[in-house]
Amino acid sequence: MIKPLRLAIAFVAAIGLASGAAAQGRPDPKEFKPPPVLPKMAAPSNLVGMVATVSDEDVLLLDLSSGGRVRIVMRPDVAPKHVERIRMLARQGFYDGTIFHRVIEGFMAQGGDPTGTGQGGSKLPDMEP
Repeated sequence: MIKPLRLAIAFVAAIGLASGAAAQGRPDPKEFKPPPVLPKMAAPSNLVGMVATVSDEDVLLLDLSSGGRVRIVMRPDVAPKHVERIRMLARQGFYDGTIFHRVIEGFMAQGGDPTGTGQGGSKLPDMEP
């Protein structure tokens, strides 16, 4: 009888330790500090196959609520219909005040959906690929 009791106590203790360790790994959202804004950098001159100059019309500036700014270079040579749609929506203010609904740190951020769900919100029809 003592052996099962010890096993049960060890199991409960292990769960308590594991949950405490897991809780320590989660950042406290109240203590979040946005990363510093990086200075503007010139593109490396040794990029093979890249266009050295970019038209101002192909640059979308995204001002963050934290005070930072993201410079997005659009590629109409690769996706002309999508770039034109983004330009049109940006000019109409469609993206103003929208949130990032999905962020994978160090990889990507998805946003631009006025509903904040990732399901869209534009009244325009879907585009053909």
